[in-house]
Amino acid sequence: MPIKEKWRVCQIFKQKLVDKNYKGGEAMDLATLIFLAYLALVIYAIVRISSVEFKNSCDRVFWFLVVYFMPIIGLILWFVFGGKYIKKEGGES
Repeated sequence: MPIKEKWRVCQIFKQKLVDKNYKGGEAMDLATLIFLAYLALVIYAIVRISSVEFKNSCDRVFWFLVVYFMPIIGLILWFVFGGKYIKKEGGES
């Protein structure tokens, strides 16, 4: 692609990002925000699973696989039921 065409494509792309009347801009911003929120929840769940001490060593693997392979269902299950399987600090083993 010649430099002149690359410059034109770059200018068009830049104008679409700046132009508020561009039809796809607002929906893309909302979709990006939703994706980032979802990604933050997935990362939080995975970090939380890896840092928590479970009663059974297989529970950690189970919860990690659920959150990794079924992200939406796994997140819901982890936040609703995951806390019940966590070993309490200072409690009985």
